[in-house]
Amino acid sequence: MVFLKGSPGAPKCKFSRKVVDALHACGISFGAYDVLCDDKVRRGLKKYANWSTYPQLYVHGELLGGADVVEQWHAQGTLQANVQERLKRAQLPPASVDPTATDASDGNEGALRRRLDGLVQASDVMLFMKGTPESPQCGFSAKVVDALQAHEISFGHFDILVDEGVRQGLKQYAQWPTYPQLYVKGKLLGGCDIVLELQSNGLLVEEIHAML
Repeated sequence: MVFLKGSPGAPKCKFSRKVVDALHACGISFGAYDVLCDDKVRRGLKKYANWSTYPQLYVHGELLGGADVVEQWHAQGTLQANVQERLKRAQLPPASVDPTATDASDGNEGALRRRLDGLVQASDVMLFMKGTPESPQCGFSAKVVDALQAHEISFGHFDILVDEGVRQGLKQYAQWPTYPQLYVKGKLLGGCDIVLELQSNGLLVEEIHAML
């Protein structure tokens, strides 16, 4: 997960662009969060991580570092290996988690839930979608993005296509089987149909503000 200025498709600073370019060059899939869309997250994460600048790169909740660290590892040819090492050390490798497995340990289930708790509250308004706002990978995700942007509602986003553990786990967590899913203050507002219905009734902004 990269917390950056802007988005992977349109970074707003050269350091964010360098980290995105390095991850792409190594073929590393990642989620992204634009810290410019929520000042509370932007300031709060600096204290949380004891790291004063952006971008910040995390693997399973563990801070790897910022642009200097990523660039150094990339230049040394060790970026992919360092990321993979963190993934192996993590309790829940993102591409192999099956939250419905009957032999899953209580520890693993608890760790997944804690991770999802953090993700749904990463921004006051948080959209779990297929793709990114700049490049949605399904029509329903594109419609929700358009609705939020039409009302100038700032929101964080997470691409569930890059993390199968989150993709499957959030369905059970929310008892909601499809994507996109829109959360406000950690609570599920709904999916595409609900967002579009609220928008058509002129109630989308009012409903979101009521949940904030």
